Amino acid sequence: MIKLFLKYIYQYRYIIILFVVFSVIFAVVFSLYRLEAEAVLYSCILCAVVGIFTFLNGFRRFIKKCREREYLMKNILIATEKFPEPQTVAESDYQEIIEKLRRINSETETKFQNERQESIDYYTAWVHQIKTSISAMQMILKSEDTAEHRELLAELFRIEQYTGMVLSYFRLSGNSSDFVFRNYELNDIIKKAVHRYAPQFIRKKIKLNYNQVSVTVLTDEKWLLFIIEQLLSNAVKYTDSGSVTISI
Repeated sequence: MIKLFLKYIYQYRYIIILFVVFSVIFAVVFSLYRLEAEAVLYSCILCAVVGIFTFLNGFRRFIKKCREREYLMKNILIATEKFPEPQTVAESDYQEIIEKLRRINSETETKFQNERQESIDYYTAWVHQIKTSISAMQMILKSEDTAEHRELLAELFRIEQYTGMVLSYFRLSGNSSDFVFRNYELNDIIKKAVHRYAPQFIRKKIKLNYNQVSVTVLTDEKWLLFIIEQLLSNAVKYTDSGSVTISI
């Protein structure tokens, strides 16, 4: 309240200064004409009463407007109410500027969301088409077990992994999520990730140290599996020899 009072005084400092100056002028004029002290005192009291009443009433309205603005600032993303009724031409102009900026921002956001959705739809279709070709190449390469085919299968595995990551990153950066939180056995999720990357461990002759655990976690299975797979992917990629350990 004290801060608001000081702000109010600072905002109307010129009016207060003018009131004091006018009061001094009246006092000087009255003294020059040698009017009775009672008349001067009576006039000063009347001016003071009117000034104090006007000052306090203005401060009450000032507090109300400050609280309205504070509410709008705290709820700027969800508030649909209009701005407080403008008291001056400047306030009216500022409100009009803000409304125009709000409309421009809304149009820009809508355009961005539409373009983003178009990108997601495009890359979703692209990933499905690429995966079809990857599956066909994997079947061809698996028909004959040679060192060259194993290397090509490993590279195809990376390509498949990167195409899947495209959609995952699109989902992660979206405003909405497809999380499904349930209780899962952590061991089952880890085993799925290990099974997928087992050929990479075998290919690079890297030992995997993992003891099964009996732990239940509240999580989203799809996204936790994605995280574990990324950890295993980096572990295999940057481990030339030795072993990788998964511990809880």
